[in-house]
Amino acid sequence: QSRLRAGSLGAPVRLVTDPPPRSRDLSAPRLLAAQGGACAGCGRPAQGQPPVRACAYTRRAYCAACHRNDAEVLPGGVLHAWDFRKRRVCVQAAHFLRSVATRPMLNVSAANPELYNRVGALARCLDLRTWLTRALAQSAARSKVLAAAGRRR
Repeated sequence: QSRLRAGSLGAPVRLVTDPPPRSRDLSAPRLLAAQGGACAGCGRPAQGQPPVRACAYTRRAYCAACHRNDAEVLPGGVLHAWDFRKRRVCVQAAHFLRSVATRPMLNVSAANPELYNRVGALARCLDLRTWLTRALAQSAARSKVLAAAGRRR
């Protein structure tokens, strides 16, 4: 599992593949207290300035300017439970998740190979990918043999 995430106030958002947090673990007041009362995005005091919002991706508390209730699919939810529900995330996380949404960044075989057994469509994709890889390898080998044979004529 990747544990990279915003570590200090205003730190860049990175890929997180942990399972999504339970809602009870996202208590904005509790997260804010653990952060010393400062918004994890801008660093300004967020206490007494409702609404303070929790980000399901970074698991940090943000002021209303840094968390506008954007909703995105969390990579960890897909990777661990094939869960495509959108969760509330901060502006910075939303921007990051949108920028990587179509990139092949997750290795299901390494992170959660059991998912292939639980999701038939994913298993079928793996089968097709394996077949295509073998077919391309055979085609490349065949081309090399034919090219070598052509030079000997």
